[in-house]
Amino acid sequence: MFRVTIPIGLYVLLLANCVPSTSTESRTARVDVAPLEIAASTESVPPFVGEAVSRSFALGLREFEGVVANMQPADASNEPATHVVSGRLNRKDGMTHVELRLEDIASGSELWSATASETNLSIAASDLAAQVADALGLRAGGRYDYKADLSGGAEMASSPRTAVAVQHWQIGDSVALEFESEQLVDEFPQEIGARLLSAWAKLFAWDRNPTETNLTVLRERLRTLTALDPDTPYDELFLGYVSRSSGAVERAVKLYSQVLVRTDLTNVTRAWALRQRSVAHQKMGRTEQALEDARQAVELDPASAASHFALSRSLESVERLPGATEAAQHALALNPSWRQHQRLGLALLRMNRLDESTQSLDTACQLSNSQEACANVAIGLLKAGMPEEARAKIEYAAGLSGTPFGAYNQACYWAILGDERRALSALREAAELGFADVIIHTDPDFESLRGNPELEALVRDIDQRIQFRRELSLSVFPSQS
Repeated sequence: MFRVTIPIGLYVLLLANCVPSTSTESRTARVDVAPLEIAASTESVPPFVGEAVSRSFALGLREFEGVVANMQPADASNEPATHVVSGRLNRKDGMTHVELRLEDIASGSELWSATASETNLSIAASDLAAQVADALGLRAGGRYDYKADLSGGAEMASSPRTAVAVQHWQIGDSVALEFESEQLVDEFPQEIGARLLSAWAKLFAWDRNPTETNLTVLRERLRTLTALDPDTPYDELFLGYVSRSSGAVERAVKLYSQVLVRTDLTNVTRAWALRQRSVAHQKMGRTEQALEDARQAVELDPASAASHFALSRSLESVERLPGATEAAQHALALNPSWRQHQRLGLALLRMNRLDESTQSLDTACQLSNSQEACANVAIGLLKAGMPEEARAKIEYAAGLSGTPFGAYNQACYWAILGDERRALSALREAAELGFADVIIHTDPDFESLRGNPELEALVRDIDQRIQFRRELSLSVFPSQS
């Protein structure tokens, strides 16, 4: 028996460099996976979370050769199991701790155990599955995994700088990731992981500041990545995101679709691509296609809060509001971040469950202290018939650091009130901060201002920004077809 306790953030750096088993053992391992127990001492976590993590773990384990993984009892097989995986889950201060153990049924002995601490339970499940596969001597399936692929070879994986860079990647810190990844590229010029981290840094930078310089540098970094690995899917995945975020949504759908026909992606990578294509479909008004993609993402990776978030938005877009609220609750249960609280609050708002909505939106504001979230609280309070509280919250939001959607949400608040001057002023500020979203054409919050010449001028300005970004992306990344 052996026991390991490896932090998830470190283990993923070691994963890609595990030497495949050379055993000639042909027996298939049959693993029963029990739903994780929820520790009695944990913060409020529904049983759904333990079931979702176990399901994602079982799906991840199935990606290795020589194993059949069944969930208990839903996927029960007629074949007797050779091993069982069980464990428990607890959460404290927003961090989820997962304990797993692998037992040999014939001997009754514990072969392996591990403890992982994560906020992203999708990553935790897939990493733990890889550890169990390694303990069983299973061979990897040779699939692209958008997290594990950052690790590089053994030498890069052991570098403390790699662990730091991956941490910056997880939180989307483009500036810090840029510095660390460039150091890794200098130190490990032939490592795909270093090149991929470098490309991620510029994708984050483009997302925050869509300039020609950032996009051109991203193009060059993708070229160096594909030179090392011509089969990489990340060139198309990154370009799909650039296309979608710049308004070229037809092209984005095509790129994601090209990736999704591949058979060499892990479940988490496939779910990521499906979520992105779902957003693109939604922007094109293809709500049923968007919903189907989001549903598939949840099926592939049920422990992913992002997949349930996408499902909630898709269900809301087709007016299936109870389902949208349930999906948002699942996303929040998996990852109690401010964005999940905000998603739930917005879904509840659509259902006219106003008290619950404002509570969720206010929690998002408190957790993030972001202008976007706090302005949303003001809108919720206003719709809940609490104008004084709403006014206090919008004044608070106005004093926070300006963001495109923060200013946009303030514009929505003033438009609902019928204050044209303040609504137009806030919308102008949103445009100056870089707001460029076609939602301005259909947002019901602006109905009272439709036909206002100044509003129409601002809408044209926003449309021009969208057009500029689209033309820029097409000029830097001309069509390959």
